Amino acid sequence: PYVYGDMGQPEVKTRMNQLMNEILPGDLRAAVYPSSGSEANEAGIMMARRFTGKQKIISWYRGYHGATANSSAATGDSRRWFGQEAPNFIKAFNPYPLFFKPGGNTATEAEQVEAALVMLEETILNEGPENIASIMTESIQGAGGCIIFPDGFLQGVRALCDQYGILMHVDEVMMGFGRTGKMFGFQNYDGVMPDIVTCAKGISSSAVPMSMLAANSEVMDYFEDKSMGWGSTYSGHPVALAVSYENTKYLIEH
Repeated sequence: PYVYGDMGQPEVKTRMNQLMNEILPGDLRAAVYPSSGSEANEAGIMMARRFTGKQKIISWYRGYHGATANSSAATGDSRRWFGQEAPNFIKAFNPYPLFFKPGGNTATEAEQVEAALVMLEETILNEGPENIASIMTESIQGAGGCIIFPDGFLQGVRALCDQYGILMHVDEVMMGFGRTGKMFGFQNYDGVMPDIVTCAKGISSSAVPMSMLAANSEVMDYFEDKSMGWGSTYSGHPVALAVSYENTKYLIEH
């Protein structure tokens, strides 16, 4: 009933990988299957740090990424105050802060986007691009206000990541698997392709505690002969994988 990943590969995990790789866009491929969204984000943070050799993670104020140590530190709302803050997590403003309007009160949406991206670039330069492993963002900000990012913002984040050699980590824990009308929330933004994607909730219709971390080919190839250093007792349990496999097949077919 249980095979740890270092010991063997159960058949259902192979089938699940094949299915995930069919529905993941671009060259994204399934990597590991943790037990929760928080754990998936922990694994994504560790993956970004291991791959880049850098430590800092940028995320948004009012973003939410989980309740475990690093996921909580990447969180930008008040829940992160309840635990011990981890180092090397930097907060930036998205285009919709609560008490000011990027670009000024008369700014158009396009001018707001430009101002928010300029602020983000200044944050990157002040923190040092050589120190930043990834920028984490939800595809649609959930608990922090149900914010659909304006056109051009996530495209601009992708461009800054490319310019400065930073990985783009999109948290699809709330939005993945059809919750926005697309299979993944980031597919609502033309031209946005993350380097790392994390999912939970919808992957099993919440029938079992399960999540997924996926990454692009360059990142996945890096770990072909290296340990990611991450593991979890119940990660990728065959029962969970079997339930998720059937649920995802149903979602695709219907």
